Amino acid sequence: MIDDKYPSKERVERGGYLVYAEGDPIPETDRDELIRQGYLEDETSAALTVNEVRQIESLTDGTVDDVVARIGNDPEVAAHVLAAEQATEKPRKGVIEHAEAVLAAATEPEA
Repeated sequence: MIDDKYPSKERVERGGYLVYAEGDPIPETDRDELIRQGYLEDETSAALTVNEVRQIESLTDGTVDDVVARIGNDPEVAAHVLAAEQATEKPRKGVIEHAEAVLAAATEPEA
Protein backbone atom coordinates (compact mmCIF):
# COMPACT_ATOMS: atom_id res chain seq x y z
CA MET A 1 0.00 0.00 0.00
CA ILE A 2 1.27 3.47 -0.85
CA ASP A 3 1.62 5.96 1.99
CA ASP A 4 -0.58 9.06 1.59
CA LYS A 5 1.87 11.43 3.26
CA TYR A 6 3.04 12.89 -0.08
CA PRO A 7 -0.06 13.80 -2.13
CA SER A 8 0.74 15.17 -5.56
CA LYS A 9 0.20 18.91 -5.66
CA GLU A 10 -0.51 18.83 -9.38
CA ARG A 11 -1.19 16.60 -12.35
CA VAL A 12 2.08 14.93 -13.44
CA GLU A 13 2.59 13.41 -16.88
CA ARG A 14 5.63 11.60 -18.25
CA GLY A 15 5.94 10.55 -21.84
CA GLY A 16 2.33 11.55 -22.47
CA TYR A 17 1.00 9.30 -19.68
CA LEU A 18 -0.58 10.44 -16.45
CA VAL A 19 1.64 9.33 -13.59
CA TYR A 20 -0.06 11.21 -10.74
CA ALA A 21 -3.37 13.02 -10.70
CA GLU A 22 -3.60 15.92 -8.26
CA GLY A 23 -3.93 14.40 -4.79
CA ASP A 24 -2.54 10.97 -5.76
CA PRO A 25 0.09 9.68 -3.36
CA ILE A 26 3.70 9.95 -4.59
CA PRO A 27 5.72 6.87 -3.57
CA GLU A 28 8.93 7.49 -1.65
CA THR A 29 10.80 5.73 -4.47
CA ASP A 30 10.06 8.71 -6.74
CA ARG A 31 12.49 11.05 -4.98
CA ASP A 32 12.89 13.35 -7.99
CA GLU A 33 9.16 14.11 -7.98
CA LEU A 34 9.14 14.56 -4.21
CA ILE A 35 11.97 17.08 -4.54
CA ARG A 36 10.31 18.82 -7.50
CA GLN A 37 7.08 19.25 -5.54
CA GLY A 38 8.95 20.51 -2.47
CA TYR A 39 8.44 17.57 -0.12
CA LEU A 40 12.16 16.82 0.15
CA GLU A 41 15.29 18.92 0.09
CA ASP A 42 17.74 18.16 -2.69
CA GLU A 43 20.38 16.99 -0.17
CA THR A 44 18.17 14.17 1.07
CA SER A 45 17.73 12.66 -2.38
CA ALA A 46 21.27 11.31 -2.31
CA ALA A 47 20.92 9.98 1.22
CA LEU A 48 19.00 6.75 0.65
CA THR A 49 19.16 4.24 3.47
CA VAL A 50 20.34 0.71 2.78
CA ASN A 51 16.75 -0.53 3.22
CA GLU A 52 15.42 2.01 0.73
CA VAL A 53 18.02 0.97 -1.83
CA ARG A 54 17.14 -2.71 -1.32
CA GLN A 55 13.41 -2.00 -1.66
CA ILE A 56 13.97 -0.09 -4.89
CA GLU A 57 16.24 -2.79 -6.28
CA SER A 58 13.77 -5.55 -5.35
CA LEU A 59 11.04 -3.86 -7.40
CA THR A 60 13.06 -4.23 -10.57
CA ASP A 61 14.88 -7.51 -9.82
CA GLY A 62 14.68 -10.26 -12.42
CA THR A 63 13.84 -10.42 -16.07
CA VAL A 64 11.45 -8.09 -17.86
CA ASP A 65 8.82 -10.85 -17.67
CA ASP A 66 9.37 -11.17 -13.89
CA VAL A 67 8.91 -7.44 -13.35
CA VAL A 68 5.89 -7.24 -15.68
CA ALA A 69 4.31 -10.13 -13.76
CA ARG A 70 5.03 -8.33 -10.47
CA ILE A 71 3.24 -5.23 -11.78
CA GLY A 72 0.26 -7.13 -13.15
CA ASN A 73 -2.52 -4.55 -13.54
CA ASP A 74 -1.87 -2.78 -10.24
CA PRO A 75 -1.35 0.97 -10.78
CA GLU A 76 0.22 1.43 -7.32
CA VAL A 77 2.88 -1.18 -8.04
CA ALA A 78 3.28 0.21 -11.57
CA ALA A 79 4.03 3.69 -10.18
CA HIS A 80 6.67 2.30 -7.81
CA VAL A 81 8.26 0.12 -10.47
CA LEU A 82 8.23 2.92 -13.06
CA ALA A 83 10.03 5.28 -10.69
CA ALA A 84 12.54 2.60 -9.69
CA GLU A 85 13.18 1.45 -13.27
CA GLN A 86 13.65 5.01 -14.53
CA ALA A 87 16.24 5.52 -11.79
CA THR A 88 18.41 2.67 -13.11
CA GLU A 89 21.35 3.19 -15.45
CA LYS A 90 19.66 1.19 -18.20
CA PRO A 91 15.86 1.31 -17.92
CA ARG A 92 14.25 -1.60 -19.74
CA LYS A 93 11.82 -0.61 -22.46
CA GLY A 94 9.43 -3.52 -21.77
CA VAL A 95 9.15 -2.67 -18.08
CA ILE A 96 8.64 1.04 -18.75
CA GLU A 97 6.02 0.40 -21.45
CA HIS A 98 4.04 -2.03 -19.29
CA ALA A 99 4.11 0.24 -16.22
CA GLU A 100 3.05 3.23 -18.31
CA ALA A 101 0.24 1.19 -19.93
CA VAL A 102 -1.08 0.12 -16.51
CA LEU A 103 -0.99 3.72 -15.30
CA ALA A 104 -2.72 4.93 -18.47
CA ALA A 105 -5.44 2.29 -18.14
CA ALA A 106 -6.01 3.26 -14.52
CA THR A 107 -6.66 6.88 -15.49
CA GLU A 108 -9.10 6.16 -18.33
CA PRO A 109 -12.66 7.07 -17.44
CA GLU A 110 -14.99 4.13 -17.13
CA ALA A 111 -17.65 3.97 -19.80
